[in-house]
Amino acid sequence: MRVWMRSEWWEVEWRWDISERGFGIVLSPRLPALIKQYLADDLDSFLAANGLQRSDIGNWVIYPGGPKILEAVEDALNLHDQQLRLSWESLERIGNLSSASVLCVLEDTITRNRPMPGTLGVIASMGPGFYSEFLLVRW
Repeated sequence: MRVWMRSEWWEVEWRWDISERGFGIVLSPRLPALIKQYLADDLDSFLAANGLQRSDIGNWVIYPGGPKILEAVEDALNLHDQQLRLSWESLERIGNLSSASVLCVLEDTITRNRPMPGTLGVIASMGPGFYSEFLLVRW
């Protein structure tokens, strides 16, 4: 597992607004462009540290933060929407539960579309700050 924190973005691009009404998320309109700019390099570095590249990954469990987030991830990682089908379905069915949303996609992967044994997968989430987290799994 690896976590990347972009400290220069702290409370600028993605932050919580906490008030008496509860928690509200504030997203910069620049966020999709920043994901496209940095996510691939972060992931490639993580995979290289494990002797892998993106073509070795057969399953993607991606945080469904919203349509623009998922579209930016698809563009950044050269994935098609079928590879992120469960993320899109989770977003439509449940919505954005913050970083915990990726766990709903993981549950769907396990119960509805379990990869073949031995398949390598990446579980990826993002959150305020901006940070990205990656977990390498073998099914």
